[in-house]
Amino acid sequence: MAFHKIHLKLIAGLIIVFFFRIPSFAQQYGFIQYSLEEGLAQSQVRSICQDEKGFLWIGTLGGLSRFNGKKFTNFSVDDGLLSNKVNTIFLDSKNQLWIGTKGGISLFDGKAFQNYMLNAEFSNIPILSIAESKDGTLWVGTGGEGVFAYENGKFRHLKNENGLTEEYIRSIMIDKHDNIWLGTKRGVFKSSDHTNFNCTIPNINVSCIKQSYSEEPTTCISTYNKGVYFIKKDSIKQLTSAQGLISDWIRDCLPDKNNNWWFASKQGVSKYFNKSFFNFNKENGLLASNTVNIYQDAENNIWIGTDGNGVLKFSGENMVNYTVKDGLSSNLIMCVTQDTTGTVWIGSYDNGITKLNSNNKIETYSNNINSTYSLKNNTINVSYVDSKNNVWFGTGNGILKYTNNNGFLEPKGQTEFNIKNTLSILEVSEDSLWFGTVGGVIIWNGTKFLKNNRLNSLNKTKIMDLIKDQYDNIWLATNEGIYKYDSKKLIKPDAGVSTITRSIVKDYRKNLWFGTESGIIHYDYKSFKTIKIESTFNSNNIFFLTTDKNGWLWIGTINGVYKLNLATYYKNKSIEIEHFTKHEGVRSLECNENAAFTDKQGNVWMGTAAGLLKFNSDNFAPADSNIISTPRVFIEDVQLFFEKIDWETLSDSIDASTQLPVNPILKHNKNHLTFKYTGTYLSNPDKLEYRYILEGFDANWSPPTKVNFATYSNLPPGRYTFKVQTSFNKKWNSAIDHFSFTITPPFWATLWFYLLCGSFLTGFIVLIYKRRINDLEKKKEKEQLVLKSKLTKVEQQMLNASMNRHFIFNALNSIQYFINSQDKLSANMYLTSFAKLIRKNLDTTTQNLVKLSEELERLKLYLTLEHMRFSEDFEYQFNIDSTIEPETILIPPMILQPYVENAILHGILPSQRKGEISITVKEKNSNIIIIIADNGIGVSKSLAQKKERKHFSKGIGITEERINLLKSVTDKKIEIDGPIDLQDKNGICIGTTVTITLKS
Repeated sequence: MAFHKIHLKLIAGLIIVFFFRIPSFAQQYGFIQYSLEEGLAQSQVRSICQDEKGFLWIGTLGGLSRFNGKKFTNFSVDDGLLSNKVNTIFLDSKNQLWIGTKGGISLFDGKAFQNYMLNAEFSNIPILSIAESKDGTLWVGTGGEGVFAYENGKFRHLKNENGLTEEYIRSIMIDKHDNIWLGTKRGVFKSSDHTNFNCTIPNINVSCIKQSYSEEPTTCISTYNKGVYFIKKDSIKQLTSAQGLISDWIRDCLPDKNNNWWFASKQGVSKYFNKSFFNFNKENGLLASNTVNIYQDAENNIWIGTDGNGVLKFSGENMVNYTVKDGLSSNLIMCVTQDTTGTVWIGSYDNGITKLNSNNKIETYSNNINSTYSLKNNTINVSYVDSKNNVWFGTGNGILKYTNNNGFLEPKGQTEFNIKNTLSILEVSEDSLWFGTVGGVIIWNGTKFLKNNRLNSLNKTKIMDLIKDQYDNIWLATNEGIYKYDSKKLIKPDAGVSTITRSIVKDYRKNLWFGTESGIIHYDYKSFKTIKIESTFNSNNIFFLTTDKNGWLWIGTINGVYKLNLATYYKNKSIEIEHFTKHEGVRSLECNENAAFTDKQGNVWMGTAAGLLKFNSDNFAPADSNIISTPRVFIEDVQLFFEKIDWETLSDSIDASTQLPVNPILKHNKNHLTFKYTGTYLSNPDKLEYRYILEGFDANWSPPTKVNFATYSNLPPGRYTFKVQTSFNKKWNSAIDHFSFTITPPFWATLWFYLLCGSFLTGFIVLIYKRRINDLEKKKEKEQLVLKSKLTKVEQQMLNASMNRHFIFNALNSIQYFINSQDKLSANMYLTSFAKLIRKNLDTTTQNLVKLSEELERLKLYLTLEHMRFSEDFEYQFNIDSTIEPETILIPPMILQPYVENAILHGILPSQRKGEISITVKEKNSNIIIIIADNGIGVSKSLAQKKERKHFSKGIGITEERINLLKSVTDKKIEIDGPIDLQDKNGICIGTTVTITLKS
């Protein structure tokens, strides 16, 4: 039943084709419009010219505009222009710009206009054309008063004499032999001697005369009402609308640098090449049909002046666009493929398939009632031509197969596998066709669908693209990243990034390229390398990849189309990427998923959100052609403190071409400069970048920037050269503009002033220095004597404090007690320790520093004696860090004992409980920390009891004073923290701690 339905639909389609002519496939070309909204002075364009700096000058009926590709600068009578109605612009052999207006001509010198007026009686006569002969004479054509020759500052009038019988001169052309051609209302006049004129072609209303660039040039004469005439040697050939010219009323003609001819008319533009015409009008992309003039700039861009719609830039014939206006079924193109007959199949997102035959005829297939064949689903995600020339389509609801014999068929068995959205197709072998779907891989073996169990892990994965490498491995681009199937198992290689991968392509070296949402990945069967297109996410979110015959990798993103130069990448690993936008004819920057295909002719087809884009590969240079873009740059202004300056007062001369000073010399306080520069690249100004350097100040070039000014403040005296350079597509142009200047130092910074002051100061400083040194030495000697005297006194006090009479008396009483008690052993031990302590104290009286080991031994002797006296009252312990070597550490003698004595007498004994004293020595951050801790009554309570008894300990105070003196005399850094009360969690005092820090 389905078979009969299909054939009925095919029969109905054939009937429609029989009764209705199949439409022809047209195409859209890119034009960019610049008018009032973009800053053009007025929308009615009368003349276009380019100067040596690359500026485009546009004459309108409302003023003169200068254009650098991004910004218009407008001039009018307020700026000195003779009239706002500009009829013609001419650049002479000296690169001077002449403007023809009303009643005279204006010369622009880069800064201002100089006006040269005809006699007062001709003040209302329009100047329509200007040309220059080899002797430098300017020939000026008028609208009603014939021709004027401007030479040596004077006008010479030629009218109604020497054979010139026509007064309305629209065009003047001086050929390579210096002959003068005049295009008038009543024919062409020619002069070889610049004096006598002959009417060579009468009775034609001439609009323009131009000559081609070829060795044997062709002269073209465009006319009103009679088309165009081509003159070569002695032959004349007339072409009109009968031969394909867009109109017989031609306003302007242009020979381009490839010796093609362009013609402007009210109906649009014609291009004449290969002896035939191609016409541009609103139907194929021309934005305004009412055109007035045509101009080709130094970058080979074609500019078209219109009558009321500004100026148009032709994006070129490299790229053409196709939309529903040209016969496509939809503007949302998802896939393109080509069968062996040359037929191109184009699938859309929302309206089925468009078939483009090799004879440029089209058919559409959708579920629309007017379609040649009715499809089940209008969403065509992918198309593929197998080795048998069958065309397969993956739709939003199943798979379609097209054969020349049977038309569209739906292979059986899809329902069983619930095949819905199919995103990719690959012929693995003659009897194995893989379909990547939103739920894994389905295989067609020629008769039925089946699954590969080894791929079951992908059953919930979107398979966006499939490709077979040179080793017969199958690579899969999925929403989970990259997979490889080696006929035995499924592998997920470590590609350096695990992200959505939409596209895979194989280049001419058989290497693989993967398009992911975070850049492209190159795989050479050894390693993966990620390459970023630009810094923005949109530029690295890759939607399709394809390669062409010229060695380019084409990359589709949601920020336009890019191409990567594979030749230079493989040669030296350099990343050369070119971006295509509206300037090259790309109407929409948003590319569709895997909507790219390279046909047999090498043309690249790409699906975008605004139609189908075709790159004609024959018009593109190979990737290894080394074509370098040549943007220009120049410094247009230099300001001081952000203000314009009359440089004539600061320099000897002004450069006539730049209007900038030549080697100006600035005073020291004129040192805040701003350099304004401009780059001109009319082909695509958005890609222009700058870098600059101030030699004499900067060490390196600045980073690339799109900002067109640089400011330097507070520059020191010196000789400087500011340089600026441009790049296009990351290629730096060799041309560099520069500006040199000098900042002079103030008189007090000059060499002679330095020498004078230096001689005076040297003698004075030497005198003062010697006197100061003597005073300092005397003062230092005196201070050292005073400090040593104080230190000796304090050390004596310290000795007295450590051997006070109470301690000696008590020690002797203890010895007596042990003797009377017949405890000879204790008496001997006590007496021995007491003697050692007295000897050590006396030994250190002449030393400022002793070893830590000796000081600890002395402290142990003291504690031994006191423990023998108060054996039931306290215990003590020493905790020495094992990492510390006491023999290598120096410490002032007798600084620990006062704190230990204080802990025993005023902390532990009054507490009426078993006392504990610990001496800890450790290292922290290269500093030696000594901590003396006890569990006595605490500082606060002890001080209160002393106050009641009117007793105060002097040992600690003497120790602190001694340490301060040691800091002055030696370089030893000592800090004491404490005594400090220790408290438990309830705030009850549980003892005292003292921390002594010996800093390294």
